[in-house]
Amino acid sequence: MRPCLPVLFVTALFFCNTDSTWSQLRRGVVNFDRNDRVFMWQTSNEGDFVLSDKLGLNMKNLLSSTLNMRTGSSVEDRWYHNVNNQAELTYAATNKIDLLFKADEEWNKDTLSEYSESLLNTNFGGAVRYNQSENLMVMGELENTYDTRFDNVDKGSTAKGRIRYDGYPVKSINRIQTKFEVDADKSNLKRKKDQYAVHSEISYAHDFAEITVGANDTRTMRGYFSDIDRKNVEERRQFDQNLTFGITRDDVNIIRNKTAFELIMKFAREKTEDSANDNELSSKYRNNSEIDVKDIQFRTVRKLGRWISYGWEAGYNKNKKDVEKDIRSRTQTDVLTRGDLGITYGQSDSLSVFGKIWRTRIDTPVGVPNDRDELKIESGTAYFHKFSNNFNTTLDFRVLETHYVNIDVSQSSQNKWMKTYLLSPSLVYIPVPFLKLRHEVSLYANYIEYDFEDPLILRSNITRRVASETWIDTELSSKTLLRIGIMVEENDYGNLINTSKKIPVEEGSKRFGDVSVEYNFASWLIMTPQYIYAIRQDWEISRITKLKDMYRREIDQTYGIECKLFKNKMNNYDFIISAKRIVRNTITQPERIRNYISVTLRYGF
Repeated sequence: MRPCLPVLFVTALFFCNTDSTWSQLRRGVVNFDRNDRVFMWQTSNEGDFVLSDKLGLNMKNLLSSTLNMRTGSSVEDRWYHNVNNQAELTYAATNKIDLLFKADEEWNKDTLSEYSESLLNTNFGGAVRYNQSENLMVMGELENTYDTRFDNVDKGSTAKGRIRYDGYPVKSINRIQTKFEVDADKSNLKRKKDQYAVHSEISYAHDFAEITVGANDTRTMRGYFSDIDRKNVEERRQFDQNLTFGITRDDVNIIRNKTAFELIMKFAREKTEDSANDNELSSKYRNNSEIDVKDIQFRTVRKLGRWISYGWEAGYNKNKKDVEKDIRSRTQTDVLTRGDLGITYGQSDSLSVFGKIWRTRIDTPVGVPNDRDELKIESGTAYFHKFSNNFNTTLDFRVLETHYVNIDVSQSSQNKWMKTYLLSPSLVYIPVPFLKLRHEVSLYANYIEYDFEDPLILRSNITRRVASETWIDTELSSKTLLRIGIMVEENDYGNLINTSKKIPVEEGSKRFGDVSVEYNFASWLIMTPQYIYAIRQDWEISRITKLKDMYRREIDQTYGIECKLFKNKMNNYDFIISAKRIVRNTITQPERIRNYISVTLRYGF
């Protein structure tokens, strides 16, 4: 690996000042994961150090290796290594001026890549930051880059500048606030990314609502090596402009006894020009584009008295994308509205109801038969009832209806209706302090009905599923927690005739049982063994004989254990190790064993 001299220099400076250095914050994580045939090792470290009253240092380091084993195939095992080092030295020259020195490198190696190893990037440079006040900041930066991606050496410098203001221009009027920021980057690299960006915003806090107007203009020119020979340099220019207007009253995420609302309007334009646009061999051939976006969103909420609250939102979005290659051009228009109603009676009952209508229209150029409309109508209700402090129930019911319509007659055979119904009651019961019971039932049905059906080739279908899931948590002692989970599911799939008669095609079932015991040996050690038994069975049903033929039977047995050690101040554990083995038996394949191991070590000093 090629060393990054600037990073080594900053590191050496740190060690030279060891006697007068103390660490404010230093932390690291070591991970090892085995996901069957994929192994990954990763180490990351980060530290903030105070070298003196004016001198500070931040360092980051990441090392990772991944092994993808191709056991039993003719392909070699694949190793991928990655190293990333970063260092930033900050010197407070005055109470307003900061000097910064930055250095970073990234290196990788892929054993199956035609570019066997590549020092992706080495950067070092310095910056001056001037904080004229808490509202105004000016920053200048010069960065040197050494880049060898795809065996193409690229080196050069990048100059960056930034001016940012955020404050009240008229001190006597605290209702008017302005934000203004200018960024400029200029480089002499082949893979340069020159950028000029201006962001401005002004807001007025009226007694009734806050009004905000903003404008952005960003122009980017990026250089890249051609995807044809990776030698010639191409340039891509992008122009992004947008204008926003907003009126906001209070926070719409908090329901109060007065109306809160927000109206946000955005108008944007994007343009892309690529120097490879006229090259038929390039993937960028005829890919220049222009995009116009119009977006309007409105939302309001309010609480009516003690028990009732409501919310309503509406939106309109039109995205017009014109690409020189017609097949990539499209205009998408979305219109939606949604209403919410909540009713709360005391602390024991609550009801929420919502309804939503969403229409999408896609228009394509003449000759591209992809025009289509999509209409979604969704509604749902959720009812919560608390019988007592230890027993409550919830009932959730949802309906979604979608209609797809292809405008072009050549695609009209794909026109269809989709109807989805979901009913999910659940309960939580805590009969005694050491026992908790949670049970949930799910009833699901999905209909797909095509507008134009061929009686010889049935496509309309129905999928149904019913599932029951129960979880029991029991504290066997002050140190032992037993968890038991049981799930039973039945499902079927069939074709529809005249949207009413069902022809069975498939049936299936799933079962699983999950048992785990969490034992606290001490405040710093928790061990949890686990066992899961899961079985899945599927049958095909003959249309003639109506007999069932099993084509899938999978039995998975999972044996696992997790160990947590050394609880820290963040309510997490510094050392976690878990191991899991899954044994699968099927009716067609030999027994397969998969192993999963995870080790995590956190440290800080």
